[in-house]
Amino acid sequence: GEFDKLKSRLVAGGDGQDKRLYDNLSSPTVSQETIMMVLAIAAIEKRTVTTIDITGAYLECDIGDDDEVIMTIDPFLATLLSQVDPSVEQKKDEKGVVYVKLKKALYGCIQSAKLWYDKLCSVLEADGYEKNAYDQCLFNKTVNGVQSTIAFHVDDLLITCKDTSMVDDLEAMLKEKFANITANRGNKHSYLAMNVVVGDDGIKIDMSAYIRKCIEGRVLKNGVRSPATDDLFIVPEDGVPLTEEGKKDFHSDVAKLLYLAKRTRGQILTAVSHLSGRVKEPTEDDRDKLDRVFAYLANSVDQVLQFRSGGTVVQQVFIDASYGVHADGSSRTGMVIMMAGAAIGNWSSKQKLVTKSSTEAEIVALSDGLTNTLWMREMVMAQGYELGPTKIYE
Repeated sequence: GEFDKLKSRLVAGGDGQDKRLYDNLSSPTVSQETIMMVLAIAAIEKRTVTTIDITGAYLECDIGDDDEVIMTIDPFLATLLSQVDPSVEQKKDEKGVVYVKLKKALYGCIQSAKLWYDKLCSVLEADGYEKNAYDQCLFNKTVNGVQSTIAFHVDDLLITCKDTSMVDDLEAMLKEKFANITANRGNKHSYLAMNVVVGDDGIKIDMSAYIRKCIEGRVLKNGVRSPATDDLFIVPEDGVPLTEEGKKDFHSDVAKLLYLAKRTRGQILTAVSHLSGRVKEPTEDDRDKLDRVFAYLANSVDQVLQFRSGGTVVQQVFIDASYGVHADGSSRTGMVIMMAGAAIGNWSSKQKLVTKSSTEAEIVALSDGLTNTLWMREMVMAQGYELGPTKIYE
């Protein structure tokens, strides 16, 4: 959350490329629930945590000869480039534009993310790491009974392992394969806007810097101790619509809070999830409800999520339904998966059908929640753990 550096990049105009020329442009990123699961297991087993950033990742990838990408460089930038390389001046057309053929996967190209994902996977697999079948960005390697785990979001790697020599070998290998990497081997890490602190009693995670940035400059009520009140789902028919500028601000604020809610502050997810369904036609009433969430966060900035060390890799699942709370009669499902004493996954969603009773709403919630439960359970088992029955509390 603090100023670090300025970045400048030459970026391709990806909107000018024809996606029909490519069979597959999908590039996965690790799910947030996977990240939290990896940290929970690291806390339980007292693993070391390492974060690695691969600088200029896309530029590590070559664009093949069968994929010709031509980019235009506008006259202003071409003039600046000619000051660095005088030969550019001779390559300008009558309008001062320079055309270049890309050899590297530049930022902005529609195929760059997939090329990078494929390259990083091939590098890890060549080093003996195997992909978890339930998350395409989760890899493991076991040596002499010790497991090293890597989860990555594009070029940001999260590594956990009890044997520091395995991390040494991984870091050395990555330095050999890529031009520039930055590794943090300490007990304090910044990963995907989360502050991660590793201690003897477990792993603590907070997003206090992110929250302070979100509430900066806002006039908020003091002493707010809950993110919503009983009227959260009530949408007044005579609500005053926000201005166009107000709509944009509302949409942006909801997105900021959704990012936070899915990570360390699951208690605001119900309110934020409901308000995310109001971004097309928000009213002043919706704005007031959103401001309450901000006020609640301002009153609890320094709250910490902690995964406790010791114990076993066991999941607890909690599912609940609120019957008929929406204007169209539909109910709402809420769900939390716990591990090591804290939430590794939070979900809150409007049910897709109208139920006839609170009992039926609970059954629908259970059915919806089983999807996430089974996925997380299978992923943990694919990590090499034997699990007994998973208890679901409803």
